[in-house]
Amino acid sequence: DSRSSSSNSIINSWIRLPDAVMLCCPALNLCLDHPSPSRVMSTADPVLPGGLLSAISDAYVPPNSGISKRDPIASPYYAPDEVLRLFPPTFLFASSGD
Repeated sequence: DSRSSSSNSIINSWIRLPDAVMLCCPALNLCLDHPSPSRVMSTADPVLPGGLLSAISDAYVPPNSGISKRDPIASPYYAPDEVLRLFPPTFLFASSGD
């Protein structure tokens, strides 16, 4: 299971977990294969159209990089609960459409 091996590599890696987390309208899932409900509802969003979201996702994790957009390092949405439990309390800013 790639999620299990990915979570083990996060837990056992040299990557230091943050002391604090504050997220402002975060993109927690860069994988655009399966749109989330908020992405479906915002398909006509003039501020962040789908093409721009795709370009941002590809710039952050290039398609030919060999890195999966489902890797929890790129898309925390896919991080298993045992990894998320290691993080400190998180403050999340979001709008009504997020």
